Amino acid sequence: MTLALTIFGSIATAAIAAVLAHRLTSRRDQMNRRNDLRVQYLLTAYRAIADTSHRDLAVAETARAFERGLADIQLLGSKEQAGMAVAIGKALAENGDAGMDDLLLSLRDELRDELRLDSLIHPPSHARVVGGDQTG
Repeated sequence: MTLALTIFGSIATAAIAAVLAHRLTSRRDQMNRRNDLRVQYLLTAYRAIADTSHRDLAVAETARAFERGLADIQLLGSKEQAGMAVAIGKALAENGDAGMDDLLLSLRDELRDELRLDSLIHPPSHARVVGGDQTG
């Protein structure tokens, strides 16, 4: 009788441990996928905002990429970043101009942290090359 209880107890303990391990692994995998997706979207948003920063938003394709970037930041960015994205949208609607440097800095720093890269001391710099035929 005690041998049967010992065997049953061992099997039950192993089954419970297997279920718990599976749940924890599933939860960790889901969190990793969520973080990967968030990083992917924020990288795309960063690139869209950086690419349109200090450029003419009258070009429809540029404006759409910029708008998608702001929308993604409002959806997946931190509370602070979402607030900055809203403020940029409002400033553009009211004044036709908005500074995006603080948002880009915040995104860069968070993304570098998330990707486990060293932090940088200098703010982002975005070169703009002007010249040549801009229509083609």
